[in-house]
Amino acid sequence: MSSEINYQNNPLHGLGLKTMVEEIVDHYGFEILYAYLQLNCFNTNPSVDSSFKFLKKTEWAREKVEAFYLYRFKNLPRATAQEFSIAPRDRIVPDEHQPGEPAELSLEDAARLQEKREKKAAEHDNQRHSFKGNGFKGNNAKKRGGDKAKGSPYGGSSAASSDSPYGKSKSPYGDSKRSGSDSRSDSRSEKGSYSDRPARPQRDHASPYGDKPKATPASKPSTSSATFDPWAKAKNKVSD
Repeated sequence: MSSEINYQNNPLHGLGLKTMVEEIVDHYGFEILYAYLQLNCFNTNPSVDSSFKFLKKTEWAREKVEAFYLYRFKNLPRATAQEFSIAPRDRIVPDEHQPGEPAELSLEDAARLQEKREKKAAEHDNQRHSFKGNGFKGNNAKKRGGDKAKGSPYGGSSAASSDSPYGKSKSPYGDSKRSGSDSRSDSRSEKGSYSDRPARPQRDHASPYGDKPKATPASKPSTSSATFDPWAKAKNKVSD
């Protein structure tokens, strides 16, 4: 923190949270505080201790009460747009801004202020919903509709447009509207039918190395005991 910045002119400087709650409760009471701040700690079984505990652990509610203390109870001039984003306890109060008498508040004034806030919130919600309904999607739909009305400069997909700057172009392959079967039948008639064509000569698949002899299947040895005796040679040797 720079020593050139003077925070001592801020009434919250060095002020305890519980002391601040006691001061505004003693002056205004819980009913006025709830009507202006809309915090349940000032409405449901309100007390200084319960309000102190709630504000101590809830930062956004504590800053809301601190702003009420500065600009209602101490009646300081409203903060600038630049200081509004800073926490009330960290705001720099100029030396010429001196605390005044507490502002006179009433339930009627609180009701008018609350009605004004609700109206402003409703307008904000309507603008957000209208942006979603007529925003990016609406512009795209409108653009697509305009494109259909104008027509493509290249003509439609089914037929060529007479307003096309390129005119009608003939395809080198003939009319594209004709079906595939008609085009195939025309090509067949131009080439002639299959019966009119000469017969394809039969190719000789003879091998350049001559005819390959056919392999004869090997004869299986007979397992009959009358014609084949595996021990015949051994028997002859023994007999000799």
